Order: sequence, then C-alpha cells, then structure tokens
Amino acid sequence: MEQKSGCYNKYAKRHPRNIYTGILYHAARWILGIVFIYASFHKILYPAAFAEAVYRYQILPDWLINLTALVLPWLELFLGIFLIIGLWMPGAVAISTLLFIIFMGALSYNMARGLDISCGCFSTSATEGATDIRTVSRDGMLLAVSLYLFFESVMNHCSSKYKVWKIDESTKNISTRFSIMDRLGSGGNALLYRFLSADSAGRNDRPVNGGF
Repeated sequence: MEQKSGCYNKYAKRHPRNIYTGILYHAARWILGIVFIYASFHKILYPAAFAEAVYRYQILPDWLINLTALVLPWLELFLGIFLIIGLWMPGAVAISTLLFIIFMGALSYNMARGLDISCGCFSTSATEGATDIRTVSRDGMLLAVSLYLFFESVMNHCSSKYKVWKIDESTKNISTRFSIMDRLGSGGNALLYRFLSADSAGRNDRPVNGGF
C-alpha cells in the first residue's frame, strides 16, 4: 500500500526534525501566536470601533460587518493560543494561512482602488496609519511563515500516521497467529505444532541443488 490517510510515503518517511529545524519551527509558531493574540486585544475591547474599521474597507455587505467585528477578534485570540501551545496545529495554521490570504487580498484591493484608510490590523484607531505597500509586505511575510508552519505541521502529522501504520502492519501477522492458536485450544495447538514440525523437517530433507 502506497499511502495511508492521504499521507504519501515519500513525505512520511522524511527524517525527523533536527535541532535547528525544531528551533525554527517553534520560533515561527510563537511569532504567529503572539501576533494573533496582540492583534485581537484592541478589537475585543472596542468592537464598535472595529466594526467601523471593517466598514471603511467597503467590501463586506452591511449585515456581515457586525458579525465579522464580533467573531474575527476571538478567532484570532484562540488561533494565537493554539499556535503558542501547539494544539491542533494542522487546522490552526490552515486557518491562519487562509486569514492572511484574505487580509492581503483586502489590503491590495483597497490600495488598487485608492482608498486612504487605516489597516485596522492591530488597532481600531483611524490614526493607526494608512494602508501602503509596507502593510501588504508585512502580511506577506506573515503569510510565508504561516505557509511554512502549515507544510511542517501536515508533514509531521503524516509521518506520525505512517509510523503507526507500519507498526500495525508489522504486528498484524503476529496478532493473527495468536488469535488462531487461542481458537484452536490446547489440542489444536498440539496438532498445529506437529504440522509445523513436519513441514520444517520436510523442508530440511529437500535437495539443496534442486535434484529429485
């Protein structure tokens, strides 16, 4: 079998993380976690001001603005917590990657339209600063970090599943043999032992060079 649960062997067999890759992985995880937690604080404390910041983007319909202003900050907070403690990493980094793609798309769209509005990324204040190429570049770098974490988390998840699968495959025959012996009972075990001994003796009596 070449794959298990969508994880391909050529990726699952990759060597474990060395110390430098591990440091990079955990540093990236902490950086994204702190960024999300920091970005959520002001929005949670001032939801009405954040709703105004969302409205200034002029992208979402009116009925979705307040819902976004209420849900997005808490989503960022929990994402940050999950990233820092390393909980549910494949799902957490998948959502964070999707969010950064949406953020970059919204910022780029407003820049193309020439709207002079604040980002609203870390503060709900209108004086935070207008969106410019530096804002988009910052989100682009965070997106790159999130993509790295996504790749590492998914491949590590696949590697763990592959190792468990290999252990299951290697113990399948042993488990089957013990199950057969349990069903046969003591008399059946003796008969099975005689059969195996006779088979082994027969193999030893066969000519080595293929003669008759």
